[in-house]
Amino acid sequence: AMTRSEGLAGGFSIVREDAARYSMGDTSLTITQQGGSDLWQWDNTLKNLFLYDDLDRSDLRTVVKIDNLPVRASNNWDTASFLLYAGDDDYVSIGKKGHKNGIATVVEQAQACNEYEESSTANNNVTTAWFGFTVENGTIYMDYKLDGGEWITATTNSAALLGDAYKIGFGAWGTGGNDITFSEFRVGKASEASYDELLAQEALNIGVMENQS
Repeated sequence: AMTRSEGLAGGFSIVREDAARYSMGDTSLTITQQGGSDLWQWDNTLKNLFLYDDLDRSDLRTVVKIDNLPVRASNNWDTASFLLYAGDDDYVSIGKKGHKNGIATVVEQAQACNEYEESSTANNNVTTAWFGFTVENGTIYMDYKLDGGEWITATTNSAALLGDAYKIGFGAWGTGGNDITFSEFRVGKASEASYDELLAQEALNIGVMENQS
């Protein structure tokens, strides 16, 4: 029997869709990187930005696993990101970037953008990690966990830039043309579940699958 995607699960939408460059499983999403696609300051060309909007915006914990993350390389702007997204010019992200050491985070507010990287190069070749956001008491915590490791906070920031209608996002871009896979997506309340407790729950559906005989 062939299984094919019937569409997006509830709560999901796509900004600047390019249907030829993504595929979905029931709980996974694979985005093929492409060049000429970015979210930096006024360069808002990112294709296949997947957004999810069923969340408690003042009491949030959310987690996703990303596979085939970019490794550090020279003259390489490949990016894979987990985002809290209020708009193309107001968002935060955590993930990896070809031109940054280790785990990379971005805070963009009203087109003013700051990128952060790790001082250590130890995580430059990491290709699989779990990423999380916690929003509570007006603060965003941008967190990550490596295989077998503990949860680590990479950056914190005021949640004010997100406003009261932001969404959770998944994005990938770059000239490498690699397939970046997002899975293990979960959304809960910070006051009710830790990251590990969230990961013990069932993953959220991303695609709606139909079996064909």
